[in-house]
Amino acid sequence: MNNKIHFIVGLSLWLAAPTMAMEIKKEMEYYPHEGNVLTINTKEVLNVEKDIQNLKKEEKEKIITIQFNNPLPKVPIKSILSFNNLLHLKLIDTSITKLPPQIGQLKNLEVLNVSFNQISKLPKEISQLINLKYLYLHHNTLTMLPREIRYLIKLKRLWAENNQIIFITAGIGKLINLENLHIEDNKLTLLPKNIKNLTKLKYLEASGNQITSQGIPTEIKYLTNLISLYLRNNKLRCLKNLIENTRYLTKLVVLDIRGNNQYCQPKECPCLKNLYQVAKKRKKSNKNPIIIQLDDKQREKIKEHNTQ
Repeated sequence: MNNKIHFIVGLSLWLAAPTMAMEIKKEMEYYPHEGNVLTINTKEVLNVEKDIQNLKKEEKEKIITIQFNNPLPKVPIKSILSFNNLLHLKLIDTSITKLPPQIGQLKNLEVLNVSFNQISKLPKEISQLINLKYLYLHHNTLTMLPREIRYLIKLKRLWAENNQIIFITAGIGKLINLENLHIEDNKLTLLPKNIKNLTKLKYLEASGNQITSQGIPTEIKYLTNLISLYLRNNKLRCLKNLIENTRYLTKLVVLDIRGNNQYCQPKECPCLKNLYQVAKKRKKSNKNPIIIQLDDKQREKIKEHNTQ
């Protein structure tokens, strides 16, 4: 197999050595495929379309990854659709404000990265990307994840952190193959109850929101493959339900509840002390230990309660 990667930069075509190919693989952290990469540095859409038209058909057939490196006034979707074998589309930090509805025609797409843009809404046609496995939406201005996301049943990893999301659609419960869910630094007040269907979920990052104690559903106990649960810097006041559900999460290794100290009141409910008791019992029973991440104020509250 030819392990060289073709790059097109503006109007020039050059070949990268195998060592460069290894660097590209590292950059695409979760991208599992080898293949040819088309890198476009020109800023003008007309120039992009012209450059792509000049490509030979056999060159197009080899390209499975396209990435844009400069701001664009709009997504040159017509040109993108001319690549029949496209699996990976990167539109990172291109200043785009929306995705065109024709994005749904990229039926074979497995990776879509539109992070660091100004996208406030996703088109309903995103539901047609039924082969999508990795979706990067972080650092945009989204206020919600659309209900159409429920059709992306092959999705394994979803990054939607650093947006303005106020709620998560119930459709997320259909993503039964999801392993990583990043929704930190949004405006969420609760997690949906049907999160219980995400039984393959290993990492849930929901820090930096406004999630209350009532916003942690009892159904979280069904996430039996969960390894890491991050809830720092939220508005958790009482951890009683969370502690009870932690007993069922036998694979849980990391529980981060730092930054909730201004809300959690141990005198009203000795939550933090009880949480440590759960951790000790698990250690004695030779189950996976839990690393409980607390801040200094939370540790002080535990000491206060123990001296009462």
